[in-house]
Amino acid sequence: MTLQQDIKLLPGDYTVHSKLIAKIRGLVSAKKFFEDLPDRMRDRHTCTALLHMYVQYKMSAKVEALMEKMSERGVLKSPLPYNQMLSLYISNGQVEKVPRMIQESKKIFHLMLSHII
Repeated sequence: MTLQQDIKLLPGDYTVHSKLIAKIRGLVSAKKFFEDLPDRMRDRHTCTALLHMYVQYKMSAKVEALMEKMSERGVLKSPLPYNQMLSLYISNGQVEKVPRMIQESKKIFHLMLSHII
């Protein structure tokens, strides 16, 4: 995706672009696109898009590593990544990891709600 001076691209634009790359060229190309993104464009939307791609390919280790990075960067601000993790664990038969993920998501969202109220 080339940048032009008169067009300001937002993280959401990169999110859509990465999803299209994954559908047309595959996961490897989409991951390369994500890695080449400017740091300021790696927000919760672009990270969640990559997470979703890993979930589709049932790559548990990659999903867990990306969730950790997202947590470190403070971009886990919606239930979607946790829902994707739960779906992955259930579809892979890793049901023993489900309760821990539910507890972690509750803890995160409780903290988020305490800052709002």
